[in-house]
Amino acid sequence: MEELLEHPTQQRSQYLDELHMLFYRAGWEFKKEVPKLTQEQRRDLRLLGIHNAHQLTAVDLVRLSLLEKMISVTSYHDHYALIQGLIRKGTPEEQSIVLRGIILLPEPQRFIDIVVDACRSAVKTIFEAVASHNIYPERFFPTHRFNNLVLKAIHLGVSVKSIVGVETRINAELVQMVADYRRELEFARRPVPADVDHLLSWS
Repeated sequence: MEELLEHPTQQRSQYLDELHMLFYRAGWEFKKEVPKLTQEQRRDLRLLGIHNAHQLTAVDLVRLSLLEKMISVTSYHDHYALIQGLIRKGTPEEQSIVLRGIILLPEPQRFIDIVVDACRSAVKTIFEAVASHNIYPERFFPTHRFNNLVLKAIHLGVSVKSIVGVETRINAELVQMVADYRRELEFARRPVPADVDHLLSWS
C-alpha cells in the first residue's frame, strides 16, 4: 500500500479503478454471503461510531473495507473528491454505506458538508444512514444542523431514539421547534407522532 502511494502514476490509478469496480460490484458478488462479525468486532465498530454493526450485511462490510482501502491509496487532498464521487454516482445502498463509513476515516469532520447535504435527501434510507445509529451528527453537527436533523427524523418517521446522543444534545431551540410542530399538528387535527412527546419529556 505504501509503495502505491510513493508512485502516484498509472499503477496507483489502475488499482484505485479496480477498487471502485469492486465497490460497485459488491452488491452482486456478495449478496448471498452471511456477515461474519465476532462480538469483539461489533464492539469495535460501535466504539468507532457505527452503532448498528449487527445490522450490517456482508455487502456493507465489504464496501466499508474497500472504502478504507480507496482512502489509503488516494492522496489526502483528493479524499473529499473521492467521497463526493462515491455519493454522487452510487445507488441509495452504496451512498448509505459511504455515509455510515465516513466516521471511520481519518479526520471525518472534513466531510461535514457532504454529510449535511445527504440529510436533505428525500430518500429515507440515505437520511437514516446519517441520522440513525451513526455517531457523526452528535460529534460534528453544529446545534442548528443537529436540530434540523431531529425534526426531519420526526417528519419521516425515523425513531428519534435511534439518533445517537439526542438526549444529551437537547437544547431550548430544539424543544421550541418540536413544541411548535406539535401545536401545528394539533391545530390541523393530525396525529402527533409518539416521538414528539418522547423528545419533549427528555427536555
